[in-house]
Amino acid sequence: MTETIGRTIPGTIGASYAGYPSIVGGDSRTLESKDLILDTKFVAPIGENNITTLGAQYTHSKLADALPSMSLSKSQPLFLLKTNGISSMI
Repeated sequence: MTETIGRTIPGTIGASYAGYPSIVGGDSRTLESKDLILDTKFVAPIGENNITTLGAQYTHSKLADALPSMSLSKSQPLFLLKTNGISSMI
């Protein structure tokens, strides 16, 4: 987890944004990000002259930002098969 400590809301210190009375310039701001990455690879000889690599990667990311009062989350799987230098995404 990455957390920014000491980050403040931009703007005039002590003045709230028009239409957003809870967002005051100079107040502390929550900004956090979490990343999970799982990565694996298997390499095996096939016969005398061939090498095959099978790999997979999964990423999951989260971002929380209190200024726009939102959280974002994204997951992405990736699978790869490689034989003798030729790659194929599966």
